[in-house]
Amino acid sequence: MYQEMVLSFVSNVLFVMSLGVFYSLFSHSKISEFWRKVFMGLAVALIGIIVMANTYELSEGMIFDMRPVLMSVSGMFLGIIPSIIGGITLVVYRIIIGGIGVYPGVLWVIVSAALGLLWRHYRLKNRKLESVKITLFELYTFSVGVGLVMIFIIWLFRGTLGMDTIKTMSLPIIIIYPIGGLISARFLLVQRKNHFNSIRLAEQEKEYNNLFNKSNVAHIIFERETGHIINVNTSAIDLYGYSYDEFIKLHLRDINVIPDEELIRLRDIALNNSKNFIITKNVTKDRKIIDVELYYGLIVIKGKQMFSMTIIDISKRIKQEEKLYDVDKKLHSTLHSVAEGIVLTGANGNIEIINEVAVGLIDMLQPPINKNICEIFRIYSSKDKRTFREIYHSVIQNGEVFQSDDSFTLIKNRNNEEIFVDFSLSPILPEDYTNHGAILVIRDVTVENERRQKINFISQHDFLTGLYNRYHFEGELKRLDTKRQLPISLLIGDINGLKLVNDTFGHLEGDRLISEIGDILKRATRSEDITARWGGDEFTVLLPQTSPKDAMKVIERIRDLCSKSRYKTITPSIAMGLATKTSEEEDIYSVLEQAEIAMYEVKKKQGKEMRQELIDNLEAQLNDLSLSISKHSHNVSTIMRNFGTYLEMNDKEINNLANLGKYHDIGMIALDEPLFKNENTENFDVIDYTNKHPEVGFRIASSIPELNYLANWIYTHHERYDGSGFPDRLRGEEIPYYSRILSIANDYEIFSNDNKAAGNLSQEQVIEILNDKKGIFYDPEILDKFIKMLKEKS
Repeated sequence: MYQEMVLSFVSNVLFVMSLGVFYSLFSHSKISEFWRKVFMGLAVALIGIIVMANTYELSEGMIFDMRPVLMSVSGMFLGIIPSIIGGITLVVYRIIIGGIGVYPGVLWVIVSAALGLLWRHYRLKNRKLESVKITLFELYTFSVGVGLVMIFIIWLFRGTLGMDTIKTMSLPIIIIYPIGGLISARFLLVQRKNHFNSIRLAEQEKEYNNLFNKSNVAHIIFERETGHIINVNTSAIDLYGYSYDEFIKLHLRDINVIPDEELIRLRDIALNNSKNFIITKNVTKDRKIIDVELYYGLIVIKGKQMFSMTIIDISKRIKQEEKLYDVDKKLHSTLHSVAEGIVLTGANGNIEIINEVAVGLIDMLQPPINKNICEIFRIYSSKDKRTFREIYHSVIQNGEVFQSDDSFTLIKNRNNEEIFVDFSLSPILPEDYTNHGAILVIRDVTVENERRQKINFISQHDFLTGLYNRYHFEGELKRLDTKRQLPISLLIGDINGLKLVNDTFGHLEGDRLISEIGDILKRATRSEDITARWGGDEFTVLLPQTSPKDAMKVIERIRDLCSKSRYKTITPSIAMGLATKTSEEEDIYSVLEQAEIAMYEVKKKQGKEMRQELIDNLEAQLNDLSLSISKHSHNVSTIMRNFGTYLEMNDKEINNLANLGKYHDIGMIALDEPLFKNENTENFDVIDYTNKHPEVGFRIASSIPELNYLANWIYTHHERYDGSGFPDRLRGEEIPYYSRILSIANDYEIFSNDNKAAGNLSQEQVIEILNDKKGIFYDPEILDKFIKMLKEKS
């Protein structure tokens, strides 16, 4: 009996295990999941019928088979649909067979399937197989449990089946069912794992193929030994221009431009190197050469080692790098050719780029790369109290450009020499506005600063005297016009005799007189006073916090310094007007006008006295020029006075003649001839050589009201009666009457006195010489009267 039972058990187990074969077949089919489950349900039904057809009958109506094992395993590993289909089929088939065990048999099918589904729900449903650890003990225990439930079902029908039948069936169920369940469940568990592994591999392969074919980067797989291409992706097809069918017929040498041996050598180097790539050139189907990066990797396909090659087209990058290199060279060339120093720092403030100009500015032998900029550039300003470090960090933190609006001082590193610099600091801010350092542009403005200071000085100072100019004076006038500066005294002065000096000695000498007055004003005023050249021959002095009494002391100092001046042409003199602002309500410009009016009043009162002083000074200069000329002028004046008296002229006319004789050679003071300065010289023929002195004398006399009436006579006293004289070649009565008299008296004095020109002539000899020129040099009528006077007095 037991031998037949064991054989039945073995055949039943084998049939149940065939369920795994069906499971494996349908798991690899391409049908949908639903139909796969339907077919598996039909397989369960078929196997169940076969199992029930190969049973061992324990007693009449009671059969022994592996239905519970089949249904429980189906529920465990196949799911609800196959279990329902198989269960319904087996229930129907059991009812058809009939017998006293119909009801227990039906329950066996239903309950065992339910138990399997229950186990599946808690152990496999919605869980990955890898995360569930199912042991043989668990499978065996579950099978034992199913057996016990089956015995319990039989026990429920003990009244129908009888206790003997229950005892007979219990032992095989407890012993055989767990073994069969364990074997069948283990077999299906392995098949399930294989199924899911196949699915996972298929998904991975599908995912790999998707990645491989849809990658934007070209991939080629080729045989390691032969180099034949076995697979390519779409990007490789697009890159090289071959179709897939064309590609898999190619060898690597067909797309490489270097020899195979060199390619293999480079590939081996890449594989042994951590970066595992090489840069080379490939050729496309249309023979276009492209630059590529080749990344190599070993893969195993169907047990055979292959090479996977990833190709990145870097042609554009190479060209861009070439452009960037070119730009970089130009940038470096520009950096090292510009006149400004340029420094680039990183986020930590260390110098990354610096050109030669900047290195020269800080006077270092080597570029201070990786040195902190705030330690290398020692820059400070007397106006901006911040240190360079504070300015730099402010630029970095605030992200704002700093531009020096005034010259800063930079201390050189080796000799501590100081130079003036202008600079700007600009933060390097990318899109994320994080600190990426700064750019310093710095320029040596030492010379420019000096030039700027000179320009500033020129713009505010008079170029001739070095005093402030009118523009600066008016600015200071507004600035100092405050209550705190009261009383404010203003002086306006006008140089005396400047026109005379200009007309007599030229404008260069006039400029020297202006400079002398400027120096006198500088010495007479305080450093806080504003002394300016108002324009032309006028000067102004602004005396803050100065009373009229103290201002008069300044005027007295000016006069004293004028009198002590070493200027020789004339004694410097300036008429000064004074006005003082004592209350805040007064208009400063009204005070200035008052000072100007006062100056004109002073000039009017002092004018005659100053002019006489000027005349005396001119006469003294004439006397200093030459003793002979001084004696000559005195003698001619005496002769002219005597001749006027002889002609019975009135006192005014006689004085006019005497003054004309006295000042007729006044123009000589402007002629710097060595001959005049030689006290031993008695040669007055030099007067003919220096024929400019009548014009100079005319200008001098015209500039002085007291001598103005003599100007025209002085101008024409060297004209000759026949028109051969100078400067205008006048003739006859075109020559003024007094000039004709002066011409005779002048020559008579020259030839009458003891000198080289006269040659110690007697009066008769001199009269004879004069008569020889009558009608030529001299007016005949005047000459006759002059000779008559001489004879009457002899």
